[in-house]
Amino acid sequence: SSAAMILLASIKVEVSTNWASTTDWRGLRVLELGSGCGLVALALACRGANVVATERAIALPLLEKNVEANAALVERRGGILSSAALDWTAPDPQVLGRGYDAVVGADLCFAANAEGAAALAQVVGDVLGRGTSFGILAQEIRERDSTPATFLADLRRRGVRTHERAIPGASDVVFYELSPRTSLPH
Repeated sequence: SSAAMILLASIKVEVSTNWASTTDWRGLRVLELGSGCGLVALALACRGANVVATERAIALPLLEKNVEANAALVERRGGILSSAALDWTAPDPQVLGRGYDAVVGADLCFAANAEGAAALAQVVGDVLGRGTSFGILAQEIRERDSTPATFLADLRRRGVRTHERAIPGASDVVFYELSPRTSLPH
């Protein structure tokens, strides 16, 4: 997807103004949601992150194949890459509860998956609520699709702060930085 390519490019760029490129990923524990073939997870692992790439069980074989095929590269680059099945509507607590520093995803919300967007918001909110420091989502903008806006509103209701950033040269993709809402003093 366009969003995955933009997120991938922002991870690889050495000097930029977005979190994905300025973050030192070495040693960070990262959960990628909706990994597809694993391209973003692979890029993060090659930057030294310990990445758990997740996908629905039906799509997991391709992801597992790509993780295995790139194991030597990831090891040479100092990262760790593994995969796990994750159904957002019935998430596996063992996958979500591993203790992550970051959660990432690309192009996760679209009209054909509108029902999954509410479950995704719950998963992201839960992961950020367990001590995960930040999240980065890249989303392709499609005409007449309110799913991403509904998803973001759902995240905010769950206590997630969202910050939208435009990507220079990519007018059809929006980059969201996510963080847990800090508690107000009592």
